[in-house]
Amino acid sequence: MPEGGLTENVTEPLVDLHGHGRKVTLLRFHPTASNVLASTSSDFTPKIWDIEKGVEMHSMDGIHDQLIQDIMWDPMGGLIATSCKDKTIRLVDPRSSSVAHTIENAHEGSKSCKIAWTGGMGTLVSVGFTKQSMRQIKLWDPR
Repeated sequence: MPEGGLTENVTEPLVDLHGHGRKVTLLRFHPTASNVLASTSSDFTPKIWDIEKGVEMHSMDGIHDQLIQDIMWDPMGGLIATSCKDKTIRLVDPRSSSVAHTIENAHEGSKSCKIAWTGGMGTLVSVGFTKQSMRQIKLWDPR
């Protein structure tokens, strides 16, 4: 963004990313690397992009078979946590597209589960619901 803010309408994109088969639902920038973006879509596939070059770096095909509800980089950017409609939280190594760890039935409710990483300790926080639709907050130690 320019220092004084936008002074005119932006009509042309700097880069146009193509690769998902359905609408994109979430975007998250890498916490330490420039121009690296994680995306998820209704096609159940997280992807990693180099937005400076406008290319897909990694596609994590086959890891999810239902809608991804949230995606977050860990504080150092070495892992991605995803929450899915199947009630499973997955820790994924984006470089190898492999699942490092799963937390099954993280929250038993059917509503969306959101996740975040805490600062220095690297603890994963999830917010979801019980079967009775009562809000739950859980802390997870990924080690």
